[in-house]
Amino acid sequence: MSAKCDDHDLNVPSKPTDASFRSSIGNIWEHALRKQGEARSAIVPKTLISPDDMQVVNLVPQDAGHPLYVEANKALRTEFLKDYMILEPIDPNDARMSSADGLIVENLSGKSMIFKKSDDGKTSVNGVEIKRQMTLSDGTQTYSLKGLLFNHREKV
Repeated sequence: MSAKCDDHDLNVPSKPTDASFRSSIGNIWEHALRKQGEARSAIVPKTLISPDDMQVVNLVPQDAGHPLYVEANKALRTEFLKDYMILEPIDPNDARMSSADGLIVENLSGKSMIFKKSDDGKTSVNGVEIKRQMTLSDGTQTYSLKGLLFNHREKV
């Protein structure tokens, strides 16, 4: 499965309209959409990953300006957001997650994401445990993680 976005496309897609959709990156996503105006990525991700709420809040000290809200860092913000989006719906019961290699997909930034299910039934993405999974009314799969992916703390 592959869905690498164009390196020059710094627009993010619209957020799901399902009222039950909640994401730790929602405010950053809303900010990106406001700054884009009417422009939207034509890609509609069908799997959305939410990093841990507290880790997103604490990416930077509370009294410091947040770099993901600064337009000079638009590329970093777009990469951060697209790192948590996958084009295909990832079924939480996909048997490939239990294989030795796990289910390997690409996010919208073109990076590999490995969904693995352990013997005790816990699922992880790139080694970060999933704490909650939900299917939205349009079939979009959402996963909430217990941490961050791709060294985002260091990058931000």
